[in-house]
Amino acid sequence: MEKNFRKIPSEILNKLKQIDSNEIIVACAKKIPVSDIENGIYEHVGITISNSSISFDESITPEPDTGRYSKYNVFGRVIILKHLPKITVSYSAEVPDFGDWSKGSHDITWTREVYQRETWMPRNLCINIQLLEQKDDESLFKFSIDTPLSKLDSYFMDDLLYYCNLLQENVGACDVFASDSKTSDYIDTLYVDWELLPPGTRNIDRNAHIILSSIRNPNPNMGKEIKERMEFFESLNLQAYIRGKNKFSQYFGAVLKNGLVILENIRYGNAIYIFKKNWEEFSKLSRTELLSLRSTDIIRVIHTNNWKNNIRIVVERASS
Repeated sequence: MEKNFRKIPSEILNKLKQIDSNEIIVACAKKIPVSDIENGIYEHVGITISNSSISFDESITPEPDTGRYSKYNVFGRVIILKHLPKITVSYSAEVPDFGDWSKGSHDITWTREVYQRETWMPRNLCINIQLLEQKDDESLFKFSIDTPLSKLDSYFMDDLLYYCNLLQENVGACDVFASDSKTSDYIDTLYVDWELLPPGTRNIDRNAHIILSSIRNPNPNMGKEIKERMEFFESLNLQAYIRGKNKFSQYFGAVLKNGLVILENIRYGNAIYIFKKNWEEFSKLSRTELLSLRSTDIIRVIHTNNWKNNIRIVVERASS
């Protein structure tokens, strides 16, 4: 499964802002291929298959050896705070008089300087499992931490990171939902591969940060390039920015008011693709497939010195 988070993922923080409810559930919906279940990838959470029949427990306590947070969940954790000053601690013990217990005993006390410690008590959180849909080649499961979180709690952000890591290391995904979310809300997350972001120059820095946060190991120039693209898109009668999610996370672009959609692959930024229609279907194609595709509904503009002017010409023709 995925490694732990050092901080709460930006997409979860952004989603939290859109949830009005104070009570939050850390959960996710996930498509699991039957082949993964057959290969035992989800045995650690009790999902198995026999004679084409899938079996699972409705609630499990994560195995401690699954990951760090699964271990903390069962055994707790003691953190030595070496960045803080040491404190004086007194210790006591009963010892025999003159080294002979038959002569009686007495208490002795001594002190020493030690690092301060933070103790996490075992939480014994469970992961609830629900089968939402089942097909021949894959099954759709919902996984959720059994205890809700409250935004009003002073430790909410710390607990949220803990919950996210616990779910992530066990099922390889995590998300947040209002506590009263319907089953359809979970299913919808699997089929929404694009997110619209607000237009306007005042939103460029924020939007660029959101787009960049979904890219693993971005090169130092990506943030600057994304902002430059957005500044140009602002001049094209923009309706909204758009960024890909899930397997399309490397794409971003703009939706124009005349119906055109401009998309660019951040990793392979040598060309921009302009879609006249059916852009969601075309965008699912690989870069190689796009290059070999012959369609009048797609226009490819290479980043030459006059690429911006070439795009303006395409946009003006579409608007006339």
